[in-house]
Amino acid sequence: MKVPSADCRLRGSLVVACVVLNGLGLPLPLKADPIITEFLAANTSGLVDEDGDRPDWAEIHNPDPTPFSLNGSYLTDDPNDLQKWRFPDITLEPDDYLVIFASRKNRAIAGDELHANFALSRPGDFLALVNSDGTTIVSEFAPVFPEQFADISYGTTTMGTIPEGFFEIPTPGAPNGPAKHSAVVVEFSSPGQTYSRNFRLVLSTTMPEATIRYTTDGSLPASASPEYLDRRPIPITRTIQVRARAFAPGALDGPVRTETYFKLARDLEDFTSDLPLVVIDSLGTGAPPGSSASNFKMMAMAVFETKEDGRSSLLNPPDLVSRVAVRKRGSSTAGNPKYSMRLEIRDEFDEDRELRLFGMPPEADWVLSGRYQFDRALIRNAFMYGLSNQIGRYAARTQFVEVIHDTDSDDVLAFSDYFGVYTFMEQLKRDPNRIDIAELNAGDRGEPEVTGGYILKIDRSDPGGGGFSAGGQSLQYNEPDASEITARQKAYLSRYIDEMADSLTRSDPRTGYQAYIDSGAWIDEHILRTLSKDPDGLRLSTYLIKDRGGKLAFGPVWDFDRTIGCDSDARAFDPNSWAPADFYFTQTWWSRLLGNSARNGGGGSNPDFWQEYTERWCELRQGALSIGNMHAFVDELAAQIAESQERNFNRWGAVRPNGGQFARGLTGWRGEVQHMKGWLQARVLFIDGLFLPAPTFSQQGGAVSGGFEFSLDAERGSVVYTIDGSDPRLPGGARSPDSRRTGPGRAIVVNETVEVTARAINGSIWSAPSTAVFVVGGDLANSSNLAVTEILYRPPVLSAEEFAAGMTDRAEFEFLELTNIGPRLIDLRDVLLVDGIKFDFRNGAITSLDPGERALVVSNRAAFEMRYGSELGGLIAGEFADDTRLSNDGEQVTLVGAGGEVIRDFIFNDVPPWPEAADGAGFSLVLVAPLTNPDHGDPGNWRASTTVGGNPGSSDHALFMGDPNGDQDLDGLSAFLENALRSDDSNPASGPESFGATVEHLELEGVAPGDYLLFSYRRNLAADDVIYLVEVSSDLVTWTSGTGIVEYLREVHQGDGTSIVAYRSSTPIGGAEGGVAQYMRLRVAGR
Repeated sequence: MKVPSADCRLRGSLVVACVVLNGLGLPLPLKADPIITEFLAANTSGLVDEDGDRPDWAEIHNPDPTPFSLNGSYLTDDPNDLQKWRFPDITLEPDDYLVIFASRKNRAIAGDELHANFALSRPGDFLALVNSDGTTIVSEFAPVFPEQFADISYGTTTMGTIPEGFFEIPTPGAPNGPAKHSAVVVEFSSPGQTYSRNFRLVLSTTMPEATIRYTTDGSLPASASPEYLDRRPIPITRTIQVRARAFAPGALDGPVRTETYFKLARDLEDFTSDLPLVVIDSLGTGAPPGSSASNFKMMAMAVFETKEDGRSSLLNPPDLVSRVAVRKRGSSTAGNPKYSMRLEIRDEFDEDRELRLFGMPPEADWVLSGRYQFDRALIRNAFMYGLSNQIGRYAARTQFVEVIHDTDSDDVLAFSDYFGVYTFMEQLKRDPNRIDIAELNAGDRGEPEVTGGYILKIDRSDPGGGGFSAGGQSLQYNEPDASEITARQKAYLSRYIDEMADSLTRSDPRTGYQAYIDSGAWIDEHILRTLSKDPDGLRLSTYLIKDRGGKLAFGPVWDFDRTIGCDSDARAFDPNSWAPADFYFTQTWWSRLLGNSARNGGGGSNPDFWQEYTERWCELRQGALSIGNMHAFVDELAAQIAESQERNFNRWGAVRPNGGQFARGLTGWRGEVQHMKGWLQARVLFIDGLFLPAPTFSQQGGAVSGGFEFSLDAERGSVVYTIDGSDPRLPGGARSPDSRRTGPGRAIVVNETVEVTARAINGSIWSAPSTAVFVVGGDLANSSNLAVTEILYRPPVLSAEEFAAGMTDRAEFEFLELTNIGPRLIDLRDVLLVDGIKFDFRNGAITSLDPGERALVVSNRAAFEMRYGSELGGLIAGEFADDTRLSNDGEQVTLVGAGGEVIRDFIFNDVPPWPEAADGAGFSLVLVAPLTNPDHGDPGNWRASTTVGGNPGSSDHALFMGDPNGDQDLDGLSAFLENALRSDDSNPASGPESFGATVEHLELEGVAPGDYLLFSYRRNLAADDVIYLVEVSSDLVTWTSGTGIVEYLREVHQGDGTSIVAYRSSTPIGGAEGGVAQYMRLRVAGR
């Protein structure tokens, strides 16, 4: 290797140890930080909290002789989220202990019991105490603590010979006694797998004094279980589950390890699929219990994902093998030979094991839905759940799979165990990634705690469930269930629902339906149920939720196999009528909101609610419920099972697909798919007939000259409009005094920018609104004039003052900045943020931007102004809508304008080559040189802000001024280059310190290990007018760059407006370029 000394220098480093002395010249004692001394991750009979529960807990000790303030410090179980739970203003006295329950209850009031917002994981987890700066870990168990045992704590001790270990007698709030180790985990010579040739399994342990005991009947290994003897391997000749555990004198019994071996018959050895495969094996114990049973049967589950060739195979190593508790599910379908199953994934001690399956968020509770008798297209549930998610209402995520389900006693997996195509999907339950509502505890007695969260069902009673009646409707408790809900909670819920039912006929923000129900959720539920003509909808399989402090909402939707013109249920046959299941408008609550009037195209029992409904239907028909979107989604789902459906119907030949009335001559399964599409098209056209069509514009807005003329026309009725964006319809149905009436072909003249809102009216019936913005002297926002210029997705930690003011989450300080990069005023009233975060500028405080002007959309206005000052309040267009937040792990940002035109659609990320300083360190993402309209999806066009917290409403860019070729200090570096490096052009020593070369040994994923030439330079983050290019040469004459020649390695923010950027050679020194000189240089150019 040759390094040209004129371009880069190698410098050594010096580490200096310092001792602080007091006035007497003696060393001052170092202050000891508090430490996590003990925790319990499986509390079954120990410490009880104020609610009577036994949650996990952690203990913190202050070993220092001075008090320590925990105010603003953090406790976390996530190394990627060090500020997960924040301590209130608490001082830990010298040698004092503090217990925090890890209960997920999230209570942080000084003087009360403390409850973190997470629970500990028994199989092993990260646990840390973090300083108030939000980044410095002062005590941790990392990367994970060992597997834990019931009622046995773990931690540190100064007693005995073991400094860290298990305590058979937990001592929360007191010093720990002597610790014990546990026996080590047993090693298996082969992991769980499928096999066709018999083999012998060897068990071993690294503890010579340990005894291995094992079982093959599914039971937990105990001291009386068979002993594994050396030189006596276990013969594996059938499907078998081996569970083993080590026992050693003076140690706790070791962790249990379970491995399952599935014997394959020859007819499955060559079986492959283009779907994932799921094996559910009863291990010879028979079928799962029925859906009415309260118990589950323990089985073994294996998952085989598709690989790079797009195929899954049982001969591949399984992606997951686990114990699983299984029960049949479904009230009317549980007796089918192809039944659906409820799955609860379990750990070694029969507790929930939360796993991420098929890319879905981790959980333990899942469903294998095997509906086929009514839904012979096999996609109705996935279609309706996906449609619900498309319109912004959570429904279960799904994945098609093929299932091998062995319930016989032959201990061999054979093709006779093939059960067909299933939908693997989420079980509905309270969970941050499913039904995201507050957890209600037995101790929640008064408001606001008692107000939520509740999950209810309109349905038959589940096993162990219980019901009640309120507001004229029979309901079932779901979460909390009938055995957990308290008398006070029952009383509150019944009273609320009674009051809600009484309010439905009234329209008033304080006393009407608006005060009690989430009308948007009610409308979306009703639309999806009526769209599919669900004969069970709104009377069975119907969920409702009420979050803490929230209103009663329908959803998530569930169970659609008997819908969309299905087989064997005539109630869903005809898309052009409500009959014979004519109850959607007349059931208990719905009759008070809709009634026969709405069903027959009238104004509904409550005209304002029906108007909301009308507008939502028309909105959805332009998007998710458009015929094009629904047909495309059906085709997308059908393509996923086009191969596997044939195997499914060969297996279940008694129930064959047969097309349908809309099959257009197609037969079999493809006829079923075509029938679904035709039925859906007929259905939406039928429902469209309920609504008065909205008016149409002769031109749909845009940039126009003064004196421009347009007209409005209505299919039925007359047209009423306003030109100031206000609604021509008043609440209750009266016409606004500010509105104007127009007729067909009548010219409306535009001399200034106007926002036109028009409705058709026919008697007392109003249409949905039509809107258009006509801009005089400016432009509509589009991709040439509107840019996203700054994103703060992981703000700095909260200050003590912010926390005291009621801010609890740093996500409250998120913001997104937009800038007019065009030469003329732009109108924002047609602009929407629709992905990641949601916001409608039509409802914003800022509706236009002059050239160069900026607008902010923020998470929480009060939090933003407290941190950045109220003087920036004038730049805030509004707050994120629908409780949306920016993800810390990367996010899609989609900005659309007039007519749905996409202005920006990109995904930022938190990993290189995206600036890592924006993830956790509190810096924002800043678009480089926005006036050049750069590609927002290119990470090279983004940088970290120069300062923590970013610079909302302004730019931190510093334009180079002066002679770019000047060289005041005569060091050979131009003034422009020194600006790019942020070195001092008056100091000849500062320039060379800003770059350097070295050789570093690298072992990176996907990169050949070895010694690489590294070139680093200091980047002036404010120098957006600079283009940086690292180049490589072997002869100092020809210089090249680009991927495959030089590779980006890292960028480290220095906190002073600069970063150190490092690139590496593409091949190791002595590798492909062995013996050839390598040179690297930095070249800068102006934009």
